This record gives sequence, C-alpha cells and structure tokens, in this order.
Amino acid sequence: VQAIEAGIFNDLGSGSNVDACVIMATHTDYLRNFVRPNERVEKERKYGFRRGTTAWTSEKVRTFVVDEKVTPLATEGEAMDTS
Repeated sequence: VQAIEAGIFNDLGSGSNVDACVIMATHTDYLRNFVRPNERVEKERKYGFRRGTTAWTSEKVRTFVVDEKVTPLATEGEAMDTS
C-alpha cells in the first residue's frame, strides 16, 4: 500500500484512492477505495471574476513568422545491426 500511495503523491496527485485485490485459492476479493489518502474535497465556492476586474500593466501583440524547411530522408541506407 505504501508503494501505491507513493505513486499517487509523486504523480502530482492525479489519483485519489488505492484499490486492492486479495487472491485466494477459492475466490478473489476486489477492494475498491481500500485507502483514500488524497481525497478530493468540495470547493468552498465558485471563483468567477467579472470582465475588467483584473488589472494589467501593458498589452503587446506580436506576430510570429514561422520559416519551415523540409529535408527529405534517404529511403535507402544501412540496416540496423540487430545481432
């Protein structure tokens, strides 16, 4: 369980629970939400900001020029050594 929890917390918290599977000779038990170390809580409220409530210091619009050069690869060549 500690290894699974480490994966949850070191993967930026993308997961929020630990599932476990107990395998016995006669049957298996699948335990959903066995541990919930990173349970998501409900947000207190919605954070909506009306247009114009955020100030900025300057506005700058730039045009980007993209120059592409396509170089075709040779279709024949030495084969990779796979021995």
